Amino acid sequence: MVLFFFASRGSDNIATIRTAIQIQDRMSQPMRAMHNAVSMMVNQMEAMHVASGQMIDTSCVELARRELALAAQVISSIEQEVNNASGAQQRFTNNIRDGTSAADGLLNKIIGIVGAYLSI
Repeated sequence: MVLFFFASRGSDNIATIRTAIQIQDRMSQPMRAMHNAVSMMVNQMEAMHVASGQMIDTSCVELARRELALAAQVISSIEQEVNNASGAQQRFTNNIRDGTSAADGLLNKIIGIVGAYLSI
């Protein structure tokens, strides 16, 4: 996942990025649920295979297990990226807020110096 951060005086861009992160994060739980459902189905297929005296061809079950393992890795990776992006977004927001406060303080000092200079 690649996120681009945009700085602006308003919070429109930051809110848009935050919304994108929330949408991605809300997708991870349904993906986990689907993964669990498919995993349970594969388990049931294996149980049927054993119960039927191995009369069912389950050659694709091992492939399904490998694919499920890969899917679990991808889901975990996406969740980690969302968490990392969320943390980066929070740090970015804090830096913008701190920079804005510092710039406002600097501006007030400059106005004070100019005012003092003009009153001389």
